[in-house]
Formats: sequence, C-alpha cells, structure tokens
Amino acid sequence: MLKQLIKYTSIQTFGKIITIFISLGTTAWLTRKLGLNDYGLLTFVSSIFLLVDSVADFGTRTNGVREISAAKDVESRKKIWINIALLRKIMTGVAFFFGLLMVFLYPGFEGFRFWSLVALSMSWLTSVAGDEEIIFQSGSRLDLKTIIDIVYPAGFFIFILIFGKYLNLGLVFSGYLLSRIISLCIGWKLINFHFSDYNFKFTKQIDWLLIKKILYESWPIGLYMLIFTAYDRAIDATLIRHFWGEINVAQYGLAYKIYSNLVIPAYFLVSSVFPAMSKNEHKNITKKTLCVAGLMLLGIVPLVYFFAPLMINLLAGKEYLAAVPVLKVLSFAIVFAYFGHVLGFRLIAKGNQKYLLLIAIVALLINTGLNVYLIPRFGMIAGAWVTVITEAFMVTLFGWRLFKSNHNDKLIGLV
Repeated sequence: MLKQLIKYTSIQTFGKIITIFISLGTTAWLTRKLGLNDYGLLTFVSSIFLLVDSVADFGTRTNGVREISAAKDVESRKKIWINIALLRKIMTGVAFFFGLLMVFLYPGFEGFRFWSLVALSMSWLTSVAGDEEIIFQSGSRLDLKTIIDIVYPAGFFIFILIFGKYLNLGLVFSGYLLSRIISLCIGWKLINFHFSDYNFKFTKQIDWLLIKKILYESWPIGLYMLIFTAYDRAIDATLIRHFWGEINVAQYGLAYKIYSNLVIPAYFLVSSVFPAMSKNEHKNITKKTLCVAGLMLLGIVPLVYFFAPLMINLLAGKEYLAAVPVLKVLSFAIVFAYFGHVLGFRLIAKGNQKYLLLIAIVALLINTGLNVYLIPRFGMIAGAWVTVITEAFMVTLFGWRLFKSNHNDKLIGLV
C-alpha cells in the first residue's frame, strides 16, 4: 500500500510541478498584462464563483468516490456514477441560479456583469470535469487525471500568450471556457479507452431513490465545502476589496494563488489513499500518509518562507512586493492545511461527515468574526493570519475527533 501511495502521489506531484510552472507563467503574464486593478477584479470574481462551484459539487464528488470504491461489481459502480452525475447536474442548475442572482443583485459586479456571466457558465463545465475525476479516482487511475490537470492550464496559458497583446478580462474568461472544453473532450476520450466497461445507458439506470440516498449522504460534505470555500476565499477577498480596494485584492490574491497551488499536492496525496481509506483495507494508513505529508512540508515551508520575496518579484514584479509578508504568513497555514487534508478525509472515510460540518460551522464563525474585526484595521496581512488561525483550529479538532473515535474502537490508533 505504501508503495502505491508513493507511486500515485509522485505521479500527481510531478504533474503538479508542471502545472505549477504553467500557473506561475500564467500568473506572471496576467499580472503584467492586466495590471493591478483588473487582476484584482479577476481575483474577486474567481473567489466569489468558487462558492457557486461548491454548491454545484455539494460533496457529491468525494462521496461518489467513496461509494463507487466500495461497490463490488462493475454494474453497481456504473449505476452509482450515472446517478451521481445526474444529481451533480441538478445541483449545478441550483448553483447557477444563485450565481445569476449574485451577478445581477450584488453591486460589486456592476460594470462587468456580462463577462461575469461568461465566467459563471464555467460552473457547468467544472461539474462535468468533476464527473470525469470521480471515474479516474475511484478507478485508481490518477495518472490519467494528472494528464487532464496539465492539459487544462496549459491550454489556457497558450491562449493568453496568443492574445497577450489584446488581453482583457473578457478574453481571460473566454480562454478559461475554451481550455476547459478541450480538456473535457480529452478526458472523455481517456475514459472511453481505459474504462470501456462504462457503457452508459442513462434511461435504464436512473434511480431516484439512489439519488436521494446519495444527496442525503453528501449534504454534510457539501455544506462543509461551501463553508470552507466561504472563509477560505470569498470572505477575506470581499472585505479587502470593500475596505482597501482592488489593488490590495490583487496583491493578496497573488499570495493566496501561490499558497493554494502549494496546498494542492496535499489533495493529491489524500486522493491516492482515499479509496483504500473508504474500504478500510490497510492498517496504519493514516499514520503513513501523515508521515509522507510531513516529509513534503520539510521541503515546501522553508522554501516559501525564505524565498517569498524572490517568488513575488519574479512572478509579478516590484509593484506586487506588498504580497511578500502575506505569503510568509501563509507559509505557516500550509503546515496545518496538509495535516488537515489527511485527517479530514480520514473522518469522511469513517463516516464522520456531520462532525466535519459542525467543525466547519464553528470555523466559519471564528473566521468571519476575526476577518470583520481585523481586516478593516490591519488590511490583507490580517486576512493571512486569520487563515493560519482557522486552519490550526480545524486540524486540532480533526485530530481530537479521530483520537476519540479510535479510542472507542479499542485503542487501535490512527489506522
């Protein structure tokens, strides 16, 4: 198991290294071509619409991987996937409706509503991308998922290079749409080739009772992810924009972009082991995963903290140097985020979704209260410290819950 864990995590990490370089090139190009103001608007729109994506997903992707991984035969896996895909489209419709309300009713979108609608339409494509990811992950073909993870940003980077001379927010959102469509087509080709037993017949396999069951089991994860996205990206960006303007949002967004990219390998790590966690086939799997996460952090955290000025300067230039202290603070949040990913997914595998939701609600209250109080007074650096505090709070409660759960299971430890 450890060998497989290292193999798939290495594949995804290698793929992520490639995508990080692409992302760095993309960010460098966008920050210079769009300027502080438009890049701040891009960060704001992206942060808000992450809430829409969270509603559209609503925990069905994570729960889908768990359910399909636990299924005993191909027909059962296929039926579960079809009904999850249908449920995800229903939830995307709900999310899209609320997104429309935000675009037309929230004053913050005034002046660029049309292109915000173009960005909002991405929620449908993101939902389909999640459907494909469920198949790759539950089928333990994370190498194929990594291909798609590279194709999407690479396509967008090529697009903005071609239109760099005329680049504006409209072209940026159009480039995202086109690149996502291309990556989805390639993903489906890979599924047809490597998962030929997924011969889908929707009309014969739709089961509304199963859809209801999946929704019931997914909603705690869904609300958790929605709350997490709210305090992780939307609340701080909205408050910084309101009190300090687009320029501060751009600088904060750049630091957060680097932070988010460096946290993604933690998701890759737990994605590799989550099917095994769900089946509960291997003892000490959580301990081993935590050890791998710790080794990854030994290389990442010092690199970010000590080379933050160089990173920001190379990436976006001297006008973004105000992002350096923000990135240094966020380097501490990376530690808690990595361990939080491992412990959080372990709780999901053990069926503790509702406890996760309870933690998220408390974290949201703490995060919102601290941001509302501190950001107007201290600006974006306060938002970074609130992120550290929130991540530390959550991982502490995750660990306490797992310890209590395992203690009740005859003191078997973190298995």
